[in-house]
Amino acid sequence: MKNPNIYPFSVQYESYQGNSIYHVTFPDFPNAEGSAETLEEAIECGRESLEAVMEAYELEGKKIPNPKPIRLEDEATGRVTLRLPKRLHAQLIREAEKDGVSLNTEVVAAVASFVGASNSDEKISPKASNGQKKKNKSHI
Repeated sequence: MKNPNIYPFSVQYESYQGNSIYHVTFPDFPNAEGSAETLEEAIECGRESLEAVMEAYELEGKKIPNPKPIRLEDEATGRVTLRLPKRLHAQLIREAEKDGVSLNTEVVAAVASFVGASNSDEKISPKASNGQKKKNKSHI
């Protein structure tokens, strides 16, 4: 049997009314999963589930797949929920109005500018023509 520790997994964290749970899933094995109150326990439960699924594959004569590399783009949904201080939220609204764009566009431009700032000299402006963001050189 292949080493179950070589398979990538995803972790989701949920918190509701003071209770938290970690849920571990394996992209290569949809039936293998584990949940627990701590991350370590969830990973352990997930690995035990993965081992059981792999053993079942072998008993059924199914081929155990090679691990697929996880790309962050496959995990990203394009949707983020944020909680901001009211003052920052108001400032973003003012900036969006000043730039003549939606609040969403303003926030995306700010995040893109911040993330891009660590990798290049380019800063993305929320002002756009033809629906595309303009790139401006910035000294950060």
